[in-house]
Amino acid sequence: MDVKKTKVESLDIIVTMMEDKPYYEIKYKEVGSDHFCIGYSSYRLDYVLEWKKQYFELVEREAGTDPGWIPCSERLPKDESYILVSFENSIMPDIARYEENDEGRCVLSGR
Repeated sequence: MDVKKTKVESLDIIVTMMEDKPYYEIKYKEVGSDHFCIGYSSYRLDYVLEWKKQYFELVEREAGTDPGWIPCSERLPKDESYILVSFENSIMPDIARYEENDEGRCVLSGR
């Protein structure tokens, strides 16, 4: 049975440690979407690599489209939205919820 592959413009395998064991997840962004999804997870990398091959087709972005990373100096996210964040002292990006407090300051809370 042929499986219709999901067309994505971004596809990464994220590794986190869960109880001293690596846990693998696929982070992907479907073509035309404005957000990332995380799924197809397992403690077995061979399973995740097979799912990546079987269920996804990586396609190039059209020229001039937004790559997904937007510096805070350019534009802030919408209030109460979930965003992918990266910090200088961090190895891996993470997901956080962006909120503004009563004083108009940014507050990030982890998932």
